[in-house]
Amino acid sequence: MANNNIVSPGIYINETDQSFIPQGIIEAGAAIVGATAKGPVQVPTLVTSYNDYVAKFGGTVTSGSANGTYSFFNSTAAYSYFNNGGNTLLVSRIVSGTYSSAAASVSGSTGIAAAGTSFILKTIAQGDDQNSEALVSPSNTSGLLSSGSKDNLRYEITQLNTGSGTFTLVIRRGDDDDNDKKILEQYNNLTLDPFDSNFIGRSIGTMYSTIANTGTATATVE
Repeated sequence: MANNNIVSPGIYINETDQSFIPQGIIEAGAAIVGATAKGPVQVPTLVTSYNDYVAKFGGTVTSGSANGTYSFFNSTAAYSYFNNGGNTLLVSRIVSGTYSSAAASVSGSTGIAAAGTSFILKTIAQGDDQNSEALVSPSNTSGLLSSGSKDNLRYEITQLNTGSGTFTLVIRRGDDDDNDKKILEQYNNLTLDPFDSNFIGRSIGTMYSTIANTGTATATVE
């Protein structure tokens, strides 16, 4: 409800209550639909710069043949668009075949949770590059993943407090090692108590969108 106040003679304030005004429609200067190096599949995603595009959809792809690395036309188009003054771009990734998110099951620990799976982490991006081998080479004491790259992820549990039941979840870039950590996200003082304000599901989020070409499914909440 709007509040109209007269502060003093000649000064009139009109306050507009925006509590029930819905969020505006996303404005995008252009749209790209096609293959990308990584990213969510068939979910239109807004990017605001080329660096933002690379972070969400990748820049180059490493070929399995002797051709080395190459870029999809979408990456080139996004670069040219922003380099020529573009501000916002809507990108929707398409793939051939079935692509899934990488998932990691985190087991419980004494004082934090009972034995078994405590929670499951899933990547937003989908594809083979996200599902890389998650083992550390036995001969590598620095903790380097055997097939880690800048486009995949790894996680680390730190600051485990068995007394209070809290812990820190660190999301690291797949090509780092224990001596040179590349931290992308960090969530402190998490708990597995669903009634706590720092419950992991509340702090990180459990909702993701899926779009089906049959029109029968619109969204899934995990």
